Amino acid sequence: MARLGGIRFICGAFAVPVAWAYAAGALAQDQGAQPSDEDHALSEVVVTAQKREQSLEKVPISIDVVTGDMLAQRQTDTLSKLASVVPGFEFGRAPSDIPGITFRGIGTQAGNVAFDNSIGMFVDGVFMGNVRLYGQTLFDTARVELIKGTQSTLLGKNTSLGALSIVNQRPDITLGGRLEAGGEAVDGGYFADGALNFPLSDELSVRFAGRYSHTNGWVENRSTGQRVPIDTDSGARVSVSYRPNDAFDVLLSYQHTENNRVGSATQVADPGLSALGLGAGPPVGPANFGTDYKNAYSSNPALCHGDDCYRNRVDMPVLTASYDLGPASLTSITAGAWFDNVDNADFDFDDKDDNLYLRNERYHQFSQELRIASNGNRSIDYLAGIYYFTSTWHQLQNNVWGIPDFPPAPSALSGQLFNGSFANLFNQKTDSYSGYGQLNFHVSEALSVNVGMRYSHERKIVDFGRTPEGQLTLWNTVINAPFAYQRLPEVTDNLPSGSLSLQYQLAPSHMLYVSASRGGKSGGYGEFNTIPLDPAIGAGNPARDARVGNERANSYEIGLKSSLLDRRMLLNAALFWTDVFGLQQLVFTSDGLFVSSNDRARSRGMEGSLDYQLSSQWRWTTSVTFADAKQLNPDLRLAQSPRWSGSSHLDWNHSLPRDFALTLGAAVRYRSSKFNQLGEALETGSYTTLALTGRLEAAHGWYVNIDAENVTNSKGADFGFPGPDPFVAKFQTLAPLRTVRISLGTRF
Repeated sequence: MARLGGIRFICGAFAVPVAWAYAAGALAQDQGAQPSDEDHALSEVVVTAQKREQSLEKVPISIDVVTGDMLAQRQTDTLSKLASVVPGFEFGRAPSDIPGITFRGIGTQAGNVAFDNSIGMFVDGVFMGNVRLYGQTLFDTARVELIKGTQSTLLGKNTSLGALSIVNQRPDITLGGRLEAGGEAVDGGYFADGALNFPLSDELSVRFAGRYSHTNGWVENRSTGQRVPIDTDSGARVSVSYRPNDAFDVLLSYQHTENNRVGSATQVADPGLSALGLGAGPPVGPANFGTDYKNAYSSNPALCHGDDCYRNRVDMPVLTASYDLGPASLTSITAGAWFDNVDNADFDFDDKDDNLYLRNERYHQFSQELRIASNGNRSIDYLAGIYYFTSTWHQLQNNVWGIPDFPPAPSALSGQLFNGSFANLFNQKTDSYSGYGQLNFHVSEALSVNVGMRYSHERKIVDFGRTPEGQLTLWNTVINAPFAYQRLPEVTDNLPSGSLSLQYQLAPSHMLYVSASRGGKSGGYGEFNTIPLDPAIGAGNPARDARVGNERANSYEIGLKSSLLDRRMLLNAALFWTDVFGLQQLVFTSDGLFVSSNDRARSRGMEGSLDYQLSSQWRWTTSVTFADAKQLNPDLRLAQSPRWSGSSHLDWNHSLPRDFALTLGAAVRYRSSKFNQLGEALETGSYTTLALTGRLEAAHGWYVNIDAENVTNSKGADFGFPGPDPFVAKFQTLAPLRTVRISLGTRF
C-alpha cells in the first residue's frame, strides 16, 4: 500500500500538470494569445558538463542542476544533504563514513575505499580520485551539476554511471560580498558563511570565501550524554583571477576543508539473540531504531569521549588557464589534492566494548589536463584533449574483534569466532593516461550528430599485508588469515570508451535527443575483503581473495527538452537503459565477512522534471525518477535503489512596503522502499519528508532566512547492515530528524 501511495503521489505531482501544461500551451498558441511578460520567463541555465559552456536545454544529456542560491536557502553544505533535494540520487553514509552513491538506482556501494567510484566527482573541473574527497564542505558554490548516464568519453575514468560536478564562484571585478550567520533551533548548533570579492585592478581580482558550522545530532546517546552525530565542518578558499585581455584568462585557487564527526545515528533495529539474554557484557536492550536515543560506549582512548571519532582534512590547489586562439580555445587544468583521514568507530554500536575499527589514511593526487575546443558557429565543432592522473593512498586499519563467548559455551569453539584482532596495511599507487575527442556535426539547422571517443590506460600497484594482534583464534588466523606485507600482481586496464548522440530541434523550443555511450572503471584490490587461510600457501592469499575485476557499462537514453509558454515552463523527460558488466559491490554478511563481487546488473526507467513560473509570484518545480535497477543471475534488486523517487517544490514571493520582499517555499520529497544490502536484505520502508523555507529580504541587502527540514519528523534509514556482534541481528542508521535553521545575512 505504501508503494501504491508513492506512485499516486508522483503521478499526481508530475503527469497531470504536464499534460495540462502542454494542452494549455497548445491552446494559447492556437488562439493567438498575447505573449507573456518577459519578466516571468525562467532564466537560462548554463552548464559545463561537456567541457564547454552550453545552455542546459541544448545538451543531449539528462542533467539536474542545483544553483548556489538553492544550496544557500536550504543550508546544503554537503553532498549527503544534497541527496535530500534531488530525486534519483541516493547518498548512503555507512558508519565508517564511506559514502555509497547511486544514480538511477545503480552505483558504487559504501565499503572499500580502494574501490573507484562509478559516479565520479569533479570540483572546478578537477577529478576527485578517492571517495573520501566526496565529503568536502560545500560553500560559495555557483552550482552543482548531477550528470546522469555513462560520461566516460569526455569526463574520463570512473564516470561509467554518472558524474557530480561542483562549480564554485570565481572572482570578478566588482567589489562586494556577503555574510550570513545563524543557528539550529531544535538540537542546537551554529554556522557562519561568507565571501568577499576584491578587485585589485581591471585585470586582477581576488575572492575569499569560507564556512564554519557546528551542529548537534538528532539522536541522544544516553551512554555518553551527547546528541550525535556532532558535526563540525569548515572550509576556506582563496581564488585569484587574472585576465589581462579578452583572450587570456587565468584562475588560481587554493581550498582547505575539514570535516569532523563525533558519534553516529546508528541504532539497534533487531536485538536478535541478545533479546534472549545471550552474549556477555552490558545488556543491549530492545530495538531503538526510529526513536531519538541510543546506547553506545567504548573505553578505547582513540574515540571521542566514548563515541565514534572521524576527521577528514582536505587541501586542493587548482590552476586553470585558457587562451582564445580565435577559432578555438586552449585550456589547461593543473591540480593537486590531498587528505589526512582518521576514522575510529565503535563498531558494536552498543555498550559492549568488543568491536572497533581504527583507521588512519593519507592520500595525494596530481592531475594535468590539456584540451582544445572550437568556439562554435561552424558546421563541425570539435573538442580534443589529453589527461594524466597519478595518486598514492596509504591506509593502516586496526580491526578489533573481541566477542568473548561465541559460540556460547559449552561449545568447544566458544571464543574462537568474532574474537581475535588484526591489522591491515594497504598502499596503492595509481597512474592513468588518456586521450579523448569529440566531433559535433551540425547536419542542418535542426539536426546535429555528436561522436566521441576516449582511450585510457591505467595501472595500479598495491602493497598489502595483515598481522594478527593479541589473542590468536580461528578468527584472526584462519577466517581472517595473516599474510606478509607484499607486492600484489599489478593491475592494468586498457579502456576504450565512446559515445554517439543525435539531437533534433523539433521546433526552436523543443529538442529531441537519442544517445548511446560506453564506459567503465578499472578493478583492483579491496582492503576490506575477508581473506581466509589458503592451505596451499599456509597464509592468506590476497592476490586471489582481495581481487576485484574491471567494471564496464553501456547506457542508452532518449529524451525531450522543451520550453513552453514564452519560457515560463521548462519540461524535460527521458527514458534510459543502463547495462553494467562486472558491477563492483561489497556486502557485509551476517557471518561477519566482507565479500566483494563483480555482478551483471542493469537499470531501466524514466525520469522527468517540470519547472513552471505560474505567475510573477508563484513558481513550481517537480521531478520524478522511476528506476528498476537489478542484479541479474540471480534476479534481485540492488541495494540503495528505491524504484520511485520524486520531489515537488512550490515557491511564493511577494513585494512588501518599504522595498521588502518575502519568499515562502514548501518542498515534499518521496522515495519508495529500498534494500540496504545486497540479496534484497534489510529492507527499509518508503520515506517522505516536508521542508519549509522562508526569506525576508530588504532592498539594501539584509535578509533573514529560515529553513525547516523534515518538518513532520519522518523516520527513515540512511543505511542498514547486519550486526558485527552475532548476538545482535540488525542495525540501521536513522536519517536526520527535524531541523530548523535560522540565519541573518547581508549582501554588500
